[in-house]
Amino acid sequence: MSRTLRIAKDLALAMINATLILIAVCLFLGLRLSDRVGAIANEFAAGLVELDGMRSEVSDLRQEVADLRADLAETRSTVQARLGGVSIDNLVASVRSEMAPEQIALMADVNERLERIDALGGKIDTMTEAIDEAAAGARSIAADPVPVAEALAGALVGDLTDTAVRIAGCAPAPASG
Repeated sequence: MSRTLRIAKDLALAMINATLILIAVCLFLGLRLSDRVGAIANEFAAGLVELDGMRSEVSDLRQEVADLRADLAETRSTVQARLGGVSIDNLVASVRSEMAPEQIALMADVNERLERIDALGGKIDTMTEAIDEAAAGARSIAADPVPVAEALAGALVGDLTDTAVRIAGCAPAPASG
């Protein structure tokens, strides 16, 4: 009987030792995870600085496009006023018939560039919206990285549990119902 008692005592000590080792490993992994979350938060903060710089550049570009559009509209109205109400399209058609091919090509190039400026304005608007959304998401994560850390820790613990179950070759007992 004493031998059985000693075996049971040794098994209990072995389980306690294994549990303590697992706790130590989990604490170590938790520490590594918290360090990684801190590094990710710092990277987000650096990214926010870059996003703010991009936002100001995009804002400057947007303002330049708006200024170009305003200048174009002003020039068009000035020309219209100087022509005394003559349609600009009619005037362009009559001038175009008298222009050299090089001048027509130059005019087509100018029109193409104006179309690109209009397209660029739409792309800048889309880019600004995307930057704003990314900055808002990054700020929320940087302000409170705990939910991200909890999600990562939950995934890590789930993966560790699955791995331990596979290694041990056992599965949880089926729920009785």
